[in-house]
Amino acid sequence: MLQQALDQAKNSLEDMQEQVANHDMLQAHLVQTEEYANVQQKIILNLQQQLEAKDQWKSQVLDQIVVGVQALVADQQLELERLRSRIYQGQSEVQDYLVRLKNYYQSLALGRSATTELDLNSEVMIARSLTVSLSSQLQAAQQHIQHLDTTLTRHQVTLARMQAYVNS
Repeated sequence: MLQQALDQAKNSLEDMQEQVANHDMLQAHLVQTEEYANVQQKIILNLQQQLEAKDQWKSQVLDQIVVGVQALVADQQLELERLRSRIYQGQSEVQDYLVRLKNYYQSLALGRSATTELDLNSEVMIARSLTVSLSSQLQAAQQHIQHLDTTLTRHQVTLARMQAYVNS
């Protein structure tokens, strides 16, 4: 019976040694898992910081683009207004000249002479030349205005899209 008790104690001791070995192995595995989790946590934190930096950079770049487009739009609006002003001024000058010419013709209708008719013909030629010149300038200015207006609209749409993107 003593032998049996010794064998049982020996078996119990071996079981306990096996449990201690398993416990040590599990503890080592737990330490390794914790280290792995810490590394993963550091990687996640690093990736979050990179993402935040990228978002800040993207926001700064978009802000710079928006400011640039706004300046371009403002410049084009000023140019558009300047051209419109020139067109109206040219039209006004032509109208004034035609009124003066009409008044001149009416005053000459009372007493025409050969010299007066030559002067009148040269005035008519000058008026026609001025009209043709102003018409071509007007047409060029209107085409330029149309181009600027199209470009301005395109930039305003781009600006609106960028602002919507930045705000989202």
